[in-house]
Amino acid sequence: MSKRTQRYTVEVGFPIACIGLTSKAEIVLGGGGGPGRSGVQNKLAVYAMDDKHRKLKRTGELVLSSDEDSPTCLAMHPKERVLACSVNASKQAIEQGQNHNCRLFALKKSQITAGKRASSMCSTSDLDYQKSIAFSSSGKLLAGGSTDGTLAVVRYPSLDRAFPFVDATQEINDVDFGAADKWLVAATDAELRVVSTADASL
Repeated sequence: MSKRTQRYTVEVGFPIACIGLTSKAEIVLGGGGGPGRSGVQNKLAVYAMDDKHRKLKRTGELVLSSDEDSPTCLAMHPKERVLACSVNASKQAIEQGQNHNCRLFALKKSQITAGKRASSMCSTSDLDYQKSIAFSSSGKLLAGGSTDGTLAVVRYPSLDRAFPFVDATQEINDVDFGAADKWLVAATDAELRVVSTADASL
């Protein structure tokens, strides 16, 4: 007989925008109330699963600035206890072209520590945001797709651009790497764009 899947619900106290799993089967959540004084904090939180008692135990949390957006997507590094996520900067910073939205965070015991950040979007509108993010299987590349159609690939851990940003012409719904990391796929409502991770050629 097949094993029955366990399912239970847990209240975490904030709107969840993105979720990830660590190699230790921890759940990482990102979300919040967005910019402004809504009273709902923007945060990243790590939880250990307790299936026996059907609950989650919070093992780490980082409250983010209320002047910025909440995390919109996240990805776990395949080999390190590091996550990458996108957090839009303040409206003023975005309009000035200073949206360092692509951010790294290290998971250390009960702490989440902020690391490097860089821009992975071209838009100067606070209505645009990065919708998807993914590490390559080697962990050496990080790709992001945004609502403004920007496909960005940066190197880890420097966050330097691997090649100039690619315009997908439409909102990018998802991105992912091939098994050998030679190709990257970006999905929009109208197309699947496959590009080389060496030079972004089609």
